[in-house]
Amino acid sequence: MPQDSEVSPDKNNTPVDVVFLQMGGPADLRAVKTFLFNLFSDEYIIQLPKWMRRFQKNLAWLISTFRSRNTRNMYKKIGGGSPILQITNNFIDKVKAELGEGYRTHLIMRYTDPRSKEVVERLNILKADRLLLYPLYPHFSKSTTGSSLNDFSDEFWRRYLGRKMKIRWVEDWSFEKFYINWWVDVVYERWQKLDGSDRANMVILFSSHALPKKYVAEGDPYEALITESYEMIVEKLKEMGVNARFSLSFQSQVGPVEWIEPSTSEVIGDLAGESISCMFVVPLGFVTDHIETLYEIDILYREEASEVGITNYHMIPPPNDSDKFARGVAQHIHRLVSEEGALS
Repeated sequence: MPQDSEVSPDKNNTPVDVVFLQMGGPADLRAVKTFLFNLFSDEYIIQLPKWMRRFQKNLAWLISTFRSRNTRNMYKKIGGGSPILQITNNFIDKVKAELGEGYRTHLIMRYTDPRSKEVVERLNILKADRLLLYPLYPHFSKSTTGSSLNDFSDEFWRRYLGRKMKIRWVEDWSFEKFYINWWVDVVYERWQKLDGSDRANMVILFSSHALPKKYVAEGDPYEALITESYEMIVEKLKEMGVNARFSLSFQSQVGPVEWIEPSTSEVIGDLAGESISCMFVVPLGFVTDHIETLYEIDILYREEASEVGITNYHMIPPPNDSDKFARGVAQHIHRLVSEEGALS
């Protein structure tokens, strides 16, 4: 998709409607199967050959039925549901307060409510004519940002009422200073609190969501963007005096396809016998707590680290609804809107 799409731009002083795009998650255990069905119905998540695409929903039903019990057990261990909706709404409220007058904010979840249809209908009622789409995925991938943008686009053009409108969307913001500095500052703050023994025997492991190797081979930039952010953060931490072993790994692999490597479990397992006493796990690419952080990183990988003798284990939390992070996003939005010709 192109960076900007102009629909008869109209120069006026109407509000800018900022639409945040997020993945979503089941609010309770009853919603788990529906969430999984919606997830695996997405052709950007499971890419079938053309002749099989008519069976996408049938396959999604089978996978969601097969996986729902195990997934429910995971959600039970983190409180019975995903906190992503509440945290994201809190975050958006803070961004809106930072933005001030002249902005309206909205949230679309890709696989749970509120969905694109509901928000597009609201935008029509509001007669919105200046839209900024802001995915809450810092690093572009067609399976996340690409899927959400195209989902919105499909609903928008299906319901577009012919008004003059200008739309801009963000595809990637992983290089923004506020994003890089968030991780630098929070890791450094935690590192400063360690004693000398842990500092001398520690690993700082950045764990990002995995992606099928096939996507990378087809040109998806996600792995390169994650690696670039990782290198920028590590360089700054080293300049600040953080002397640790750094590593990058990938998590949340599902199914028989080949995934980008190394896996987080493999990296932790390889530390057996190396006298590592302390580990930070940094969920790079995640901006909100959900099952990948609260279960995989904070429960599953914590247990795996304990098995190889790592007794001081820390999950560095994602930004969630941090005031500082909300301020950074609001300032980024201000810059995007104020750029010449952007939404005027």
